[in-house]
Amino acid sequence: MRNQQRKCASLLSACARRLLRILAGDTGYAIRSEFQEMCGRSTVPNVFIGGESVGGFTDGVEALQAEGKLKGMLEAAGALLI
Repeated sequence: MRNQQRKCASLLSACARRLLRILAGDTGYAIRSEFQEMCGRSTVPNVFIGGESVGGFTDGVEALQAEGKLKGMLEAAGALLI
């Protein structure tokens, strides 16, 4: 697991009730292709909250946390630890 993926998983594990990790392995190309079709980006990590792609770690999860939006999004999706 790359550094950004570890940071992302760590941050979300601390506050999210449900965290699905997909380890690419041999299917990496297929997963990236599916991400590209679903949301127009194929980078990993690709974080979905409430069925919507919010980006990766730096441009998604970390940015949402810095803006004070991450908790509200997780709460609205029913994924916030209480």
